[in-house]
Amino acid sequence: MNKNNFLFLILTSLIVFDAHAFQCDAGNDCDVKKDSLGKKNGIEICKDFKGIIRRKITYKDDMMNGPWECFNENSKLIESREYLNDKLNGLTKRLNTSIDKYEEVRYLDDQLHGKNLVFQSKSSNGKTELTGSSTTEYVKGDKDGFMISFDKDGKEIKRLCYKEDKLKSENPELCGGAPIAKVESVKTDPYKGWKTNTFKSGKIKNKYLLVGFNNVEEAELFYENEKLKAQFKRVSLGSNLQTPDIYLYKEFNSRGKITAEGKCNIPGDRELDLEYGLCDYLTGVRYDYGYDDVNFLESKKNFINGRLEGVSYFYDKVDKVETQITYVKDVKVKLVERKMSDQSIIKSEEYYEDGSIK
Repeated sequence: MNKNNFLFLILTSLIVFDAHAFQCDAGNDCDVKKDSLGKKNGIEICKDFKGIIRRKITYKDDMMNGPWECFNENSKLIESREYLNDKLNGLTKRLNTSIDKYEEVRYLDDQLHGKNLVFQSKSSNGKTELTGSSTTEYVKGDKDGFMISFDKDGKEIKRLCYKEDKLKSENPELCGGAPIAKVESVKTDPYKGWKTNTFKSGKIKNKYLLVGFNNVEEAELFYENEKLKAQFKRVSLGSNLQTPDIYLYKEFNSRGKITAEGKCNIPGDRELDLEYGLCDYLTGVRYDYGYDDVNFLESKKNFINGRLEGVSYFYDKVDKVETQITYVKDVKVKLVERKMSDQSIIKSEEYYEDGSIK
């Protein structure tokens, strides 16, 4: 495959998963809680003329902060984003409807940053099938690192190297200053052992154990205040692109409190996040603590493979209310509000798949 064909595949895939973006504009009947100053605070829910939820947007102080989701007319999630102060920060997922797979784009302050994943497909006789996938690494909006294409079975077939948005070579010996193995020898790459990266201050940013090319067995990440940020320890090695590596995982805030724990699935076409220590496919629990009272637990959410599943708990310190929400694959199916003092029920509701109350 030549370079032009490789780039064309990526462009084609980007067009595919933007083709249904107009559905995210559906739903003009919106409702969100506002404070005394008229600022949005909470989750804005927008419905279409049929009453079907089409968008959910999280606000804090009148700015998008947290998850942003949109759904099609069948209530299927077709795009999700993460915002921080009105800017894209973190993982964006978009559904490639032709093959029913989610493609992934990562941002830092509205700029592409991190490894992105897209799929390629072809249609024939009314059927569409997966033909391959590709990943591209970005740093603050520029291609910086590897652009890799895979066939439909996950075998690497092409590798390009970029530095500061410029193509260095179709078959580079160097990329970002690090030697790479040839495609046929990736599985037996000789680069092994403990590696360490530091902040400009000289303090340790991360340390990780390599057992092969981009093959991380365990890792620890740190804040600049030397507090532990995240831990990964592999317990299962995936055998191909479709089988994930599984790591025991813990995430901490800068004060040392655990904010997530469980098992982290890393798909075969992804690498462990050694920059931020994030886990997009967590099977376990996430904890959120208050802004003003850093010791107050605001929520405890249960996930299976990155999706909300089972009962999650939300605590309101001011109103002294505990809210229990039951999810099935990210969809809310039941809500129970209780007084924290005696656990007496204030409100109980059940929901259909479209979000309407039964």
